[in-house]
Formats: sequence, C-alpha cells, structure tokens
Amino acid sequence: MSQCPQCGAHVGVDRPFCGNCGASLAAPQAPASGNEDVTQIRPAGSNTGPQSGGQPGGQHSAEQPAQQWSAQPPAPQQQPQYPAPQGGQPGYGAPQGQPQQPPYGAPQAQQFGGQHAQPPYGAPQAQQFGGQHSQPQYGAPQAQQFGGQHSQPEYGQQSKPSFDFSRLLVGNWAGAAMVAGAALGVALIGGALFAFTTMENFDFVQALGMTLMLAVSTFGSNIIGDMGEGDIEATQHIGQYPLLVTVLALGAAVWLFRRTTASYRHYLDAILDAVRAALILMLGVVVLAIIVRIWSPDATGYASSDGDANGAAGLGLVEAEKAFNSIAGAIFITFFLTLAVLAIAVFVRRDWLPAKAQQVNDWLRMPMLGIAAVAATSAVAGLIYLLAIIIGEEDARSFDQIMRLLAVLPALGLRLVSLGVFSNFGIVYKSEGDKEEDLDRLPDFADDNGVLFWIAPVIALAVMVAGVYAIVWKSLDKSRILRHTLVYLGLLLVAIPFMVRFSNAHLGGKQEFDGDTNKYSAWFGMDAFQTTAFFFLFSIVVAAVVLFFTGNLDISSLKGKAQAMSNQFQSQPGQQQWSNQPQGGQWGNQPPQYGGQQGGQPGQQQWGNQPPQQPGQQPGQQGWQQQPPSGGQPPYGQQPPQGGQPGGWNPGQ
Repeated sequence: MSQCPQCGAHVGVDRPFCGNCGASLAAPQAPASGNEDVTQIRPAGSNTGPQSGGQPGGQHSAEQPAQQWSAQPPAPQQQPQYPAPQGGQPGYGAPQGQPQQPPYGAPQAQQFGGQHAQPPYGAPQAQQFGGQHSQPQYGAPQAQQFGGQHSQPEYGQQSKPSFDFSRLLVGNWAGAAMVAGAALGVALIGGALFAFTTMENFDFVQALGMTLMLAVSTFGSNIIGDMGEGDIEATQHIGQYPLLVTVLALGAAVWLFRRTTASYRHYLDAILDAVRAALILMLGVVVLAIIVRIWSPDATGYASSDGDANGAAGLGLVEAEKAFNSIAGAIFITFFLTLAVLAIAVFVRRDWLPAKAQQVNDWLRMPMLGIAAVAATSAVAGLIYLLAIIIGEEDARSFDQIMRLLAVLPALGLRLVSLGVFSNFGIVYKSEGDKEEDLDRLPDFADDNGVLFWIAPVIALAVMVAGVYAIVWKSLDKSRILRHTLVYLGLLLVAIPFMVRFSNAHLGGKQEFDGDTNKYSAWFGMDAFQTTAFFFLFSIVVAAVVLFFTGNLDISSLKGKAQAMSNQFQSQPGQQQWSNQPQGGQWGNQPPQYGGQQGGQPGQQQWGNQPPQQPGQQPGQQGWQQQPPSGGQPPYGQQPPQGGQPGGWNPGQ
C-alpha cells in the first residue's frame, strides 16, 4: 500500500492514479517523442499488473516504447471502467477538477448529463432523495417510488388543508358556554320583567310560567295557547319577538363572543366557537320549552290582543288556560338565528379572514355599517313613537300597556319610519279563502292616534341620512365612498324585509266544532313590500344629496365620464352592432381590413362585396396570387383554381 501525495488516501501499489482525488501516482518520465505536449496512449494489450515473479512491469522491449503517464487522463473510449465506489466519487484515472465520465452503473440522469445528478456521498438525505426527479430511496412509500399522483409532499411543501371535525369536540367549550349563558340570562331577565309587569290580574305562578315562555320566544319560538271550551277545540299561536329583549340578548352574546375570540388568529376557530355557542344556547332554550310544555301553565291573567289595528298594540300575549312554546321553533330558529348573528360578527373582523374573504369584506364592511346605523337610529326612534302614542292615544296610557309597547321598542321605531315613507300599517286577516284588511297610511293614522305622528317623515329622513353619513364618516379611502354607498343601497333591499319580519306580529289558529275545521292567519304591522320599496327609493335621493354636500359626488365629473363613454361608443360603431363597416362574419357592405390587406382573413365567411380585382383580371374571377395560410384551404364558399399554378392554391399541399 502507498499513500497519495495529493490527498493522503491509501491506494494500491499497482494503481497509477489515486481513486479518491484522481492525482497521478506514477513518477513522470521523459516522453518518447520530442513533443512534450503530446499525451502518450498506452497500447491496449499492455499489462498493468505485476510481472511473473513479482517484478513490476516497468521495463519494456526496444520495439515497444515506454509507456508514459502524464497529468492528462487517457481517452474515454480506451479508459478501463472500474466499479464506482459508494457515494459517487470520481472514477479511477480521472484527474481532480476535470470533467469525468460517470462510472458504470450510475443513475441515468448522471450518465447522460441530466440536471439532477446523484449527489456526493455524505450529502443530506433531502439532497440525495428530495429532488423532484431524483431516484427515490429504497423502501420509500409506493406512491413516492413510482411517481404516483398522490405522492408524499416534499420537505417544506404545505399540503392542502382539510377540515377536522374532531376540532368541534375539543375546542373552547367554556367560552362558548359563557356566550350562550349570557344570551339566555338576558332573555330570562327580560322575560321576567315583562311577564310580571304586563298582567291585568297578578298571579305569581302565571307570571313565572310566562317568564319562561317569553325567554323561549326571545329566540323565535311561537307561544301556543289552548283556548278550547266544551266541545269546541281551539288553539291559537302568536309569533312575535319581544324585540327589545332579543336585541339585548344577542348583543350581549356578540360582545362576549368578540372578547372570547379576540386572541384568535384564524377565522375557522371563531366559526367553531360560534357553532358551539349556538348549540349550547339551543339546548338551553329547548330544555325550557320542554319544561313549559310539560307544565302548560295557566295564562288567563294576560289580556290577548283584540285585533284592533291601532298604534297602541304592543307585545301580544295569549289568554288561555294552557300555554306553551313550539319545541320545533326552539330548536331550529334558535340555532340558526344565533349562528347567523355570530357569523356576521366573525366576518366584520378582517385580519383573520382568507384573501378572497378579505376582498368581500372590503366591499361589504362599510355598507354593513350603514345598515347598522339604520337599525340603531330606528330603535332610538321607537322612543319618539312611544311618546307620541302615549300623548295621542288614551288606551296606551296604562302601565301594563306601556310595558307591552316598551317590550317591542325597536319595532315601534321601524313603524314610525314606515309611516314616514307613507307605507301601509295595520292588520291583514285571512280565513278559509276570505281576506280582510284594515290598513292606514300616515294621514289616517295621525287622525286616529294623534297629530304628533306627522313627525314621521322627518324621522324617516333622519334615519336615511344616518345610514349614508355613517359610510362617509367611517370610510378611510374617500375614493371608495361612492362604491360603498351603492352597495349599501343594494343591501337595503335585503335588510329592510328582515327588519320588518322581526318587527311584525304573526298570528294563527284553528277551531274544530262538530266535525268542521276553521283555520285562520293574520299579520299585524307594516307592509313589507311597500316599506322596502319606498325606503329604498327615498334613500337614493338622500344618498345623492348627502354625497354632494360632503364633496363626495362631483356632478361635472360624472357628466364628463358619461360624455366620454358616449363618445367612445360613437367612435366605434362597428363593434357588436349593425353598421356599414362590420367585423369578420357580420352583415355589411365593406369587408374589414386586417393588417393592411383587403378582404377578410382566409377561412372566414365574408358577407358583403367581393374583394377588389387585380390588374388584368376579368370581372367575376378570383385571384390566387397570394399564398394562403398554413393548411392550404381557400376562403369559405370559394372553389380552388385548376392547374396548380405556382403561388396559388394547390390541392394536395
């Protein structure tokens, strides 16, 4: 064994080159020829091993010149191939720092100069086997070995997120329980307040039962009363939110929900908390509804609504010997109402939303703020309605009636706004195909309930201004105020019907006597269609005025843009319209121009005059002097010329 003078590796005595670095081990000798720059090639039949008797083959006959070893490697086609050592080291006989032929058995990409060659021995595993087209490690998963479509992702590559339903079970149930408990607690307190203060003949047991029923109806469940007597079976249900309690309960839930999720960094975690809170609240409300259904307390101490369409009507309560709540409404309406409100609270926070949802948020956040301003100012307007009805209507001055009006205070404000836009207000009754209406507009309503209600148009105008001004005030980018206002006007067509639905009262019932059944239904409050349409139309005018006076609506600029669009439309009369200068494939008199050539492009059908004739061409003949495009097909509807003249169309090309 000898040692390489270049790298110090141990090599055999019969090795002319170092197998580790490729340095020459033989002592340099004078070349046989006079030219030192010529590399001497050893004959193929020469022996490199030791001679018999253990003498090295370093002596040669006179006929055969001595073999010379130099720093240059021999020709690749005559270089002996040795098995490559493990790790892809340089082949035997290759000098250090020079390109080399990969050893026999190397990967195909390495043999043919592929970009992803085998890395040196000792390289990290990610470098050895992490290349996109590298050979997979032995024993790797089958999809990775054979390049399956669902191969294992590379190091550092993120896989597609998948929803794990187990997260719903192991999340923040304590925080969700706090949110649901706050909403249910406010509902019980509000229900007790109005149950104990709206009775004509006080009874503690009835008031306690009505407290539970009002707490359940806070989230949408109807109150059902059994009003049968003797052989008559009759039931009546009232669907009316104690809207003040509903707003306070859901408001408390949103406030606590935002505090609970303030440290979250992803919207999905907050959505899961919203689902948990809705489930817990639904379970609590259902338990109360089941208790009331089993108990079925007496409710004869509450005077039911007499159906008069006057403005003094407030919270409607059944007067029956047995009363209870709808369990189906307690399940479905409670869950979806709570989830929808909390989901909106999640959406208005922009930082944890994905990129596409942030774009939607940019479009809707300011318009939603305008809708919130309309709802808030309408609720405040309920105080004005309450004051006007107490002054103008004698039946509304009793304590229990004032408390019933106070229970639906936000609905009173929307009544005043509806009257301010001259929408109908009253009751519509349907029974067995018959329909009765008792509806009034502002003039008749003011005559019946007091002249103070003529303030309704002013209140409606103030509500409209508040909705638009909230957008102008809160918008940071003033160039988007016009866009936000237009979206806000569109959202009014969705928000106002929901607000009317939550504010109105819906009644229904069934009577059975001697085999005959009579069903009836009614609604009391505002006409939803008229209120939405009139409020929307008036809001357009109000929005234009507010934007103009705040400097966000430039009339001259809008006129200039409209004039520019009109001029552009007139300067391009041939696009998508009937004209004398059509595009390709349209009716017209003149063919279009393409790149300075007359006539349409080959292969397109041209409707109109024939292309111009070439000099010396007879009328009615087609010229084929220009080479057609690739494919060799003439224009549609024209026959190729005969004879295959040079430069023309030749069948078979």
